[in-house]
Amino acid sequence: MKYLDYAAMGAASSAYAEASRARAEVAALWEENQRLREDLDSQKYEREFQKWAEEMIYQFAKTVKAIADTPGEPVNDFIDLASFLHLIEAKELDTSHINGFDHKEKFDETSIKAQNLLAKLETNEEVRKYIRKQEQEQIQAEKTAKDTAISIRKARRKSIQLMAILGGSVLLFIISMFVDFEPGVFLSIVGLALFLHLLRKPDMTN
Repeated sequence: MKYLDYAAMGAASSAYAEASRARAEVAALWEENQRLREDLDSQKYEREFQKWAEEMIYQFAKTVKAIADTPGEPVNDFIDLASFLHLIEAKELDTSHINGFDHKEKFDETSIKAQNLLAKLETNEEVRKYIRKQEQEQIQAEKTAKDTAISIRKARRKSIQLMAILGGSVLLFIISMFVDFEPGVFLSIVGLALFLHLLRKPDMTN
């Protein structure tokens, strides 16, 4: 009987080990599938990005050629060139995204021409006014964002203070009722009055 018990234990142990191996194999298979999926997603992204980069660079070259050959409104030309150059810089586009030596060379030439045209446009009075206006709007936007952040911090601080006062007043009132402490009741009423006063105030000072 004792031998049979050991045999049963051995069988159970073998079954557990087999189940563990099966779980490990399933987990490994899942990880492999995830890795393959990530590789496929990465390859798809690279293909789509390559197509986008080539089209964007093509449109960039067309725009630069059009502005160089037939200049339009200075401000519009400036915006078009500045937008393309900013996008190229932001996306870190360079000749590594272009196939073929001739196309790489063309991209370099176009970039240099665009920068020269932009520098020339920056001397135009209309463009200078536009740039100053954009700078002023940027300063105003930053100031507005800063004021908003300050208002949010003040509102958060006020909320914390109100909750602390309300919670403390209610807790003091409950304790005073149990221990028959009349000054505590009075203080809790004062706290509630302060809570209502602060709640009606539009803002809190530092």
